[in-house]
Amino acid sequence: MAICTVVSPLRALGAMLVLDVFFPVLMLLSPVRLLPLVLIGGIQLLFKLWTVRDAGRWAKRVGSGYQLQWYNRWYVYLFWSLLVYFSADFVAGHIRAHHVQAFKIPSGTMLPTLQIGDHLLVDKGAYKTHEPRRGDVIVFPYPRDPSKNFIKRVVAVGGDTIEIRHKVVSLNGSTVDDPHATFKYGEQEIPGPRDNFGPITIPPHKLFVMGDNRDESHDSRFWGFVDCGVVLGKAKVIYWSWDADALRVRWERISQVLE
Repeated sequence: MAICTVVSPLRALGAMLVLDVFFPVLMLLSPVRLLPLVLIGGIQLLFKLWTVRDAGRWAKRVGSGYQLQWYNRWYVYLFWSLLVYFSADFVAGHIRAHHVQAFKIPSGTMLPTLQIGDHLLVDKGAYKTHEPRRGDVIVFPYPRDPSKNFIKRVVAVGGDTIEIRHKVVSLNGSTVDDPHATFKYGEQEIPGPRDNFGPITIPPHKLFVMGDNRDESHDSRFWGFVDCGVVLGKAKVIYWSWDADALRVRWERISQVLE
């Protein structure tokens, strides 16, 4: 890295930003899971090896007659190292608090839309100007235990009247054709609110949410509404997916935009 800085400061600055800012921030944004971190670390190592090779090429071109510049001084290196060390956590924390946060799917309540092992990026600024809308996939603290985060689909918003009869959802008197809903047990019904619910009118600034895997989702049918003010953000894209049963990466799911 030092050779590269001596002979090619612009390249060195770019390499430093990628190696010491971008990758640490990406790792801090990600949920702590071994495989994604190993992948990121591997890319970082390859990039460092490329930097060393590039530095050697530039050093051969310039030769030994190079005069040290102000940016080659030890205190400049020290300043950059300290700046990167202390800024990575700050930058990642700011991004996570106000812009984007990563989440991992641990259960099958949103199947088939979300698979167990999917890693998502959630847009935390999506609802700064408006409340969540029907069909949005949102992340929010579980009302009965705010230390846990849930992810569900918004089915009804404030002012809507929802009713479920024999697993069929009706909003404001009209049947809803939801292409995302699946029923593991088909037409088989059980007593309770899972298959027959309401009618009930959603209060203002509240949401009625359900999992796409309707027969195996613990959602508003059982514990009530979600306050719009506590919604953490809107799920946007899958950036990583790991199938623990098959021990493989689901490459076909990576970069998939959620609808």
